Amino acid sequence: MDLGRTINLYEGSFQYGGGGELLSNIGDVREGYARDWVYRHEGLQKAIYNHKLIELALSTNGANRNNYITLKRTNLRSIAENLGEIFKREYKRYLEAGVTQETAKKQATKFANEYKKKAMEMHDEQFPSDFGYDKVMRMLAVKKKGVESGGKDLLDF
Repeated sequence: MDLGRTINLYEGSFQYGGGGELLSNIGDVREGYARDWVYRHEGLQKAIYNHKLIELALSTNGANRNNYITLKRTNLRSIAENLGEIFKREYKRYLEAGVTQETAKKQATKFANEYKKKAMEMHDEQFPSDFGYDKVMRMLAVKKKGVESGGKDLLDF
């Protein structure tokens, strides 16, 4: 049986010989994909973004400070919109499950409050009000979040 084939993936184009052996070399991995993977996997992407936020927030240029405030406000607006959608979705789900309106409202509120708590913790970490030395150093730290566990927490932002 001939196992020769070419597989075209986002990561790159890979060729296999008739016996199933990989004929492609490391240069066949797309540069953009490899760079993006390293940034995300090593935690560099967040540190670079946080550096840009710190530059904007601490700038003496008024336009840069306004850009920081706009980013912060946009993030808060996104949290508020998500809260509304989460509440509506959960409320509807509980009503369709046959529970009373009171219980549906209570459960949907509980679910939305849990999301709000986590989202606001992330917001306060990313857009702090206090730019003390310790806070800035924590923002610039390169952390490999979720990588140490063998990928178990990769979706955990």
